[in-house]
Amino acid sequence: MFKHVLSIGLCLLFVISGIAQEVTLSEALPLRNEISYYLIGKMRDKHLVLRERPGSFLLNAYNQDMTLGWEKEIMLEKRRPKIIETFDIEDRFFILYSHRTKGDLIIKMHKYDAAANLVDSVEVSNLGSSLVTPNFDILQSENRKNIQIRINSTPGDIRLVVFNTDEMRALYDIEFDPPDFNPFLDYGQLLIDNEGSSYFIVERDNRRLRKKGHHFSVFGYQSYSDRKFNFNISMGGRITYDVTFVYDNLNHAIVGAGYYSDKAYARADGTFYLRSTVGDPSSRVLKFKRFDNQLLETVEGKNRRQKRYLTEIRVKELILRRDGGALIVGEKFKRLDSRTASGARITSGYGGFNPFNSDYFFDDLFIIAHDPSGEMHWTNFFYKRQYSKNDLGVFSSYFVMKTPSKLRFLFNDEIVQNNTVSEYIVEPTGKYDRNALLNANYQNVKLRFVNSKQVASNELVVPSEFKNELRLLRVQY
Repeated sequence: MFKHVLSIGLCLLFVISGIAQEVTLSEALPLRNEISYYLIGKMRDKHLVLRERPGSFLLNAYNQDMTLGWEKEIMLEKRRPKIIETFDIEDRFFILYSHRTKGDLIIKMHKYDAAANLVDSVEVSNLGSSLVTPNFDILQSENRKNIQIRINSTPGDIRLVVFNTDEMRALYDIEFDPPDFNPFLDYGQLLIDNEGSSYFIVERDNRRLRKKGHHFSVFGYQSYSDRKFNFNISMGGRITYDVTFVYDNLNHAIVGAGYYSDKAYARADGTFYLRSTVGDPSSRVLKFKRFDNQLLETVEGKNRRQKRYLTEIRVKELILRRDGGALIVGEKFKRLDSRTASGARITSGYGGFNPFNSDYFFDDLFIIAHDPSGEMHWTNFFYKRQYSKNDLGVFSSYFVMKTPSKLRFLFNDEIVQNNTVSEYIVEPTGKYDRNALLNANYQNVKLRFVNSKQVASNELVVPSEFKNELRLLRVQY
């Protein structure tokens, strides 16, 4: 086995703003009958990867030079164990999984040290004798100490178990029951804060004929007081085209942002920013801003026929600023589903399993920054063109590496075997540079940036799947 370091020939080393940038490709792990794999993170000087196979779980450790080190089998409960998620905190990692015992479905958490020795094992919840294993949605608080587990047993159920990794116990098991909530028609999003409190945000009356009453209902549960509460946030008579929320732990507020429409749900006329301090709904900040001509021409081109709106865009993520403002990261996306005999249909959305032949288009990024008052601070556009077919878009889009001084957006230039990788380096003022990160020609890699993991302030790891082999690409700045 050999270590591969990408540069001129074998090693690629760039100097950006006086900082050396080293890119290293690991040895390959064969993927035979793997169900899944998980990037655990960096434990001391080792990068850990967990592979799940039918009936067995193997943990592989990569050395500092990305050669393969030790391998260890992880022992979970014997009866039908299924990994839900993995987590890492400093020099410890955790495996959340389910298994069956005496007909009951049990959720369990294991805690390991950096050498993969079992430190603690606790039962998180007993779900009873359910014949069908539910799906689970997982959220981790910003400080990474609280794990929110949503148990999806039936559509519309909002049952949550919140687990604290410091205390190694479940803090609470609750249900939210918003009146008249339809999971197939109504938007809903869960949040968790650093105290372990949970919030469920539901969209109401997002219809053209009801837009005057359009609002978001926030249903909350305080972990430290065992108290439920709810309040509403009005949307000022406008329709929401797309939105996402985050919890601002520094300012103890719920922050939401996205795109709005004045007339039709299928188009975005501009951007909006809202913030509401928890416990003080009267503190609400809500500002709307129409797209300006420069942004419209950049995104749609000069032949846009005087369109004053955008389509096929989505809020990819919301990045908080320390001053209470936020950056809305948008991405143009389109999926084209086709049948041989019945033409084609276009779907703007990420969706799930798709029985059709599908073409995926992940195109330009654009960032709109709002200051704490909700006013627009700056706007920038980032050119990107990614096309793929029948791969669920797993090699497309981007990964953003976050540091206090800048954001780095890394992505594949094209979704092909012999590819180049680029990055946009964005400063807090909106200024940016575009750089070539590496040339992956003939390196036998296909990088999945959407599944990357930032393991330090100056380091990230990107998985690659190519010809049934898993490799890790490590980038150090």
